[in-house]
Amino acid sequence: MQKDAAYSEVNRKWKAASKVVLGAEIGELAEYGGWLSSIRTLRQVRASSFSGKEVMFSHSEIPAGARIAALDELDFQAKGAPLGINSLKDIDSILGAVSGRICYAGNVVLGNSRFVEKSTGVLDSNYVYGCDRIGHSKYAAHSTIVSYCENVFGMEGSGNSSFVIKGGCNMFVSRCLEASKCDNCSDIYYSHGLSNCSDCMFSFSMKSRRNCIGNLELPRAKYLEMKQKLLSEMRQILQKEKKLPHITALAGSAEPDYAPMKSAMKSMPAQTRQAIDAKPMETAFSKTAGVVFGKQRNGMDKHGAWLMRHVNPVEECKSCASGARLLLPEHSHFMLFPRNRLLSLREAEFLGENLKIDAKDIDAFNMGSAAGIISKIAYFCPDWEMGNVGNLPDCQVAINSSSCYKCILPINSKLCSHYYWPRDSECLFGGNETRSSSFCINTFHSEKLTRCFEVDSSWNCSDCYFCHNCENVHDSMFCFNVKNMKNAIGNVEMPREKYLEIKARVLAELNAQLDRGNGVPYSIYSVGARKK
Repeated sequence: MQKDAAYSEVNRKWKAASKVVLGAEIGELAEYGGWLSSIRTLRQVRASSFSGKEVMFSHSEIPAGARIAALDELDFQAKGAPLGINSLKDIDSILGAVSGRICYAGNVVLGNSRFVEKSTGVLDSNYVYGCDRIGHSKYAAHSTIVSYCENVFGMEGSGNSSFVIKGGCNMFVSRCLEASKCDNCSDIYYSHGLSNCSDCMFSFSMKSRRNCIGNLELPRAKYLEMKQKLLSEMRQILQKEKKLPHITALAGSAEPDYAPMKSAMKSMPAQTRQAIDAKPMETAFSKTAGVVFGKQRNGMDKHGAWLMRHVNPVEECKSCASGARLLLPEHSHFMLFPRNRLLSLREAEFLGENLKIDAKDIDAFNMGSAAGIISKIAYFCPDWEMGNVGNLPDCQVAINSSSCYKCILPINSKLCSHYYWPRDSECLFGGNETRSSSFCINTFHSEKLTRCFEVDSSWNCSDCYFCHNCENVHDSMFCFNVKNMKNAIGNVEMPREKYLEIKARVLAELNAQLDRGNGVPYSIYSVGARKK
């Protein structure tokens, strides 16, 4: 019943959003499912090992051959059979003893969430349809990596936004369609890199502007006339083809006209290089290793390949304006950016203020001519800095964060490295999508973790090692799909003294492996691929 209610209510909100964003309703949500769901997601669908029904995971790390189950197939109150405590000598013997209890949970819906359908990785969200990795949101369909949003459809990598159709990497935006990497904006269409703007279409890398098409500011009446014309065309295309071109595809369909860009670049002021201090991150890594492993370690980069084992990759590219080195992260729709239209952040901000289309092109501007007309201004930037940021070497898309290294999308975080999307956290090293956590190494898709190692899809846990889908679990190892446990191994609680004795042996083995320089061969994902 809740599932039927999820689609019904989200469909009603889709119609309202269409009216707000496009000026009129265009039909049922189901008619546009193919277009809205054409987002970059690591979502994976497998068959339950128990019932055969579809189980959705928000990422592709679950090993082949592992046992899997939907969240509602698990019994969190089940007591694990006693373990032969004296036989738990090392990691291999522990894995041998608990292998039958290792099961990865999908279709995960946690917290105060209701009316969720065909989704996973949902936290404190309501009326969610066809989404993954979504938190603190409501009325969302076909979206991924979304937080604190409402009435969003086909959105990815965004937060604190409402009434958005097909947008990526946006913060604090409303009433937008095909907005890319925009912040604090409203009424934006087919634009990239805007900040504090409103009522803009087909514009790039501008700040504090309004009533613009192609970066050209128009009289309000003329802008509204053109907006109504373009929205009418968009509605017609949608009703006929059930889709619109992605902003990157539209911009990339025409050859770049570099001449205006090259001319403008001649007057760009010389850059003052900012000092980078790696010491705070190195000190934090050493301290965190001491907390987690009982032995401090030096050299983040020495362990870089191991820390990045399950972290989104980064592609090295070049600026089309200067040839400068750029890092293009696997985040949101960034990998769709045309490689011949990339700029550094500084170059994009400068050109956004100095390039615009010709006034004579306005009356000829339509969905068919747009790509050619904007060919001289349509550039994309894979970097982004918002709020108070600083000392962020090799980081991309940083929001109110400082002293991080090789991170993608650090938000309100500090002293993290080799991480994708640390939010409201400090001292996280190696991992993906962890919120409100500290002093962790290799943690994934979790919230409120402290002093954890190789923990996935868990909430409110501390001092845990190799745990998956755990809630309120502390001082435990190799636990799967359990709640409210302490001093547990393989879902079985044991005397504190015995637990600490076994933990000491496990830490000694982990440190010996790290001493050899190639990282730890085990991960929370690899342990489920072992033969039972």
